[in-house]
Amino acid sequence: MESNNASTERAIKPPYRMESAPGTETVFNGRRYLYFGGVSYYGLHANAELMERGIETWRQLGLGSATSRLGMGTTPIYPRLEEAAARFFGTEDAAYLVSGYLSNLAGLQALAEIDPFDVVFVDENSHYCVNDAAMATGTPVHRFAHLEPDDLRRKLEQHLGPSQRPLLMTDGLFPVYGRIPPVSEYLEILEPYDGT
Repeated sequence: MESNNASTERAIKPPYRMESAPGTETVFNGRRYLYFGGVSYYGLHANAELMERGIETWRQLGLGSATSRLGMGTTPIYPRLEEAAARFFGTEDAAYLVSGYLSNLAGLQALAEIDPFDVVFVDENSHYCVNDAAMATGTPVHRFAHLEPDDLRRKLEQHLGPSQRPLLMTDGLFPVYGRIPPVSEYLEILEPYDGT
């Protein structure tokens, strides 16, 4: 009798081709599997209405490097999307990024310009995009125990120099565990340090 690992290795060999939209069940290399890999957090990858609207927009505006924010110009869809997001959230403005992963990188770059920090403290179970963004700041990064305000306090005392300002980074919701961080406790701990 072969192990599950042996049968899985035989069933899904490189290259790993995803041949359907991500969902509860997803087709890899011609076989259907239960899919726990993420990337469709809201289950919208296979939403028929959303897909149809996307196809309509693609037919109207096309798609290519010259039609994106990163290319030579932009299409009307991005400013409209940003205006709608700003209205929805009640903010002065909003920015659209192609990926949630990029939001931490862009957000920290903007924050460093308007509200500088010297040391970053990250929940040890934060999503890899949080950790990558923290490392990209070029400032010292220290991890504290998952959802542990007391460990955060200890790490601040241990790693923060005189007059240095901390920045705390954590997931707002830890999707694997369904846990929400104690943000109000974190804010109390950061207050004496003028932290963000």
